[in-house]
Amino acid sequence: MSDDTLVKIPREALLDLISVARSVNRGKQHEVRLPGEDEPCYWQRKEWVDWAVEAGELVAAEMKRLNPESILASKPTTEQEIAVSAESDARSWIEFSLGGERWSFDGDQLVLWDGEEELFMFHSYHGLAEPTKDTVIAYVNQLLSSKAGTDGQ
Repeated sequence: MSDDTLVKIPREALLDLISVARSVNRGKQHEVRLPGEDEPCYWQRKEWVDWAVEAGELVAAEMKRLNPESILASKPTTEQEIAVSAESDARSWIEFSLGGERWSFDGDQLVLWDGEEELFMFHSYHGLAEPTKDTVIAYVNQLLSSKAGTDGQ
């Protein structure tokens, strides 16, 4: 598979999934601290979780329906750009490997590959005005070093 492989996803399904990701209760007031966890957890209502799962399942089903099996079965390269077109508003995801993990980002978000689920999971909003691979790698390195600092205490 080449680095410019396009994956088809219906616009409405993609926009619904983006809405799900952006509506996570991630504010300080929604934090829940669990024993043995160093990172906060965030509560979500059952109907939100159902919506998130349904939106993800719809995107997965539509990707399978609209794309040849050869595209979906191949493994992405470590520096692959996956462009998802939504009418004239195209979003580009840039993928890279760092710290033994697969990461990807777009203009707003950073996602991390979950090998068990075999999909990218939302990690954070990077907050970079004009993200490039280098600036996002620096951001992830900063996240990893601050996490390593808190893990060692």
